[in-house]
Amino acid sequence: MKVLNTERSQFLNHGVHLLILLMI
Repeated sequence: MKVLNTERSQFLNHGVHLLILLMI
């Protein structure tokens, strides 16, 4: 479960980063 949480957190972080870039 820790592995899944890590992958999910990385995916969310990447998505947030892309959203920030799009907003700029």
